[in-house]
Formats: sequence, C-alpha cells, structure tokens
Amino acid sequence: MLTIKGREYELTMPGAADKGKLTVDTSAVPYQLTIEGTEGPNKGTKIPCIVKLEKEQLVVCYQLDGGEARPTTFEAPDGSSLLLAN
Repeated sequence: MLTIKGREYELTMPGAADKGKLTVDTSAVPYQLTIEGTEGPNKGTKIPCIVKLEKEQLVVCYQLDGGEARPTTFEAPDGSSLLLAN
C-alpha cells in the first residue's frame, strides 16, 4: 500500500517497507517527480519520474537505472530501465 502525506511517502509490502521524500515540479509538462529513499531498499537513491492524472488515476513513469535521466514519455519498452505504473 502506498501512503503519501505532504512530501513524504511510505510503501508497505509483505516483508518490506520503503520510505522517503517526494519533490514535485508542477511547472514542468508533464509534471516531474523526484523520489528520494530515506529508509528501506531505496535508501540513498533518487528516482526521477514523470506523473500525470488520467481519469482520476495517477500514472507514474519511473527511471530505475540509478541515473539522473528523467523519462520523457509515458512508455516503458521491454528491456528498458523504465517502469510505468497506474
């Protein structure tokens, strides 16, 4: 379950928890989100993302390769280091 309170998040899964901070840039198109893990498997990791709200559902495209390059489209081709979640 994902819980967001202000600029902090907590993701709980069986046997694991991930906590961190969120930074959102709503002046960018699409909106830019940076996730910074503070506890759990992503501790010390920054994950650049893009986000949009589509039909009352949050859509997020994550860059998971550890780099700073932010996704530019809401696509995650096979074999890429992108993850598309909605």
